Amino acid sequence: MVPLAIALALGAGACESSSDGDGTPGGTDPSDIPGGKADNPNEVAFGGLTMQAMPEQPGRFDVARTPGGDWFFRLIGPGGDAFLTSGAYPQKISGVNAQLSVEENGVLLERYKVASIGPEECSFELRAANNQTIAFGPVFRDCAEADARIQATRDLVAGVLQYKAAVSEGARFDLWKEPSDAKWRFELRAEDRRVLLASQTYTSRTNAITGIESVRTNGKLSERYRVVAQQDGSVTISLRAANGQEIAQSGPYPAQEQADAVIGESVGLLLSERVGNPW
Repeated sequence: MVPLAIALALGAGACESSSDGDGTPGGTDPSDIPGGKADNPNEVAFGGLTMQAMPEQPGRFDVARTPGGDWFFRLIGPGGDAFLTSGAYPQKISGVNAQLSVEENGVLLERYKVASIGPEECSFELRAANNQTIAFGPVFRDCAEADARIQATRDLVAGVLQYKAAVSEGARFDLWKEPSDAKWRFELRAEDRRVLLASQTYTSRTNAITGIESVRTNGKLSERYRVVAQQDGSVTISLRAANGQEIAQSGPYPAQEQADAVIGESVGLLLSERVGNPW
């Protein structure tokens, strides 16, 4: 690993909503929008706008070599800016392992630390669980700017992982409109396609997508899950928002142990951000 200044040189060189009657935030269904149908079969109409049916890549990891032959990587945003830059490694496998460490730690805000690099300049570091620095942010004019960029960097890492999960058919949210009642539903599925959580019904696709984002947020918190005993002795899982409203459920399971295992798997999966979106 090289010092911060060298790593930075490498990088430089190389709300409130209304309800629609079913307890969900309001929104406009694409089928209700005149002319809302997309002309391109690879696109879908959404809220009056056109969205790609396949997810758009939000950023990427770019692996390169220094003039001296060492390996390093950068996390590149959609505009081509470097959000994170690693140190230099003599072997490519070491750089690959560092990138995997960024994928694991970069979704956790507590792993980022603001770092002063001079009287008028500042950056930030991404650290592993053992407090070892694994990547650096760009140089900013002051530490307030560096601190403000951390959230965007964390979100970019999450977006890259969600994209990878979607295109690799890994864990994902499935979203569909049921023909029998014209209601929208979604499921959180593990990599082996097991259903971990199933949603309530929604009157519009927009509201269902809002529900997915709510599960992404609340599903990371083990305290938001309730294990509910049923009359036949089985148990079910209820995932609830901060206001106590149920946003997803699962089960039944024969015993508390099985429900606890599903909760733990769901929390870990959502925290990792390795869950693809259905759009």
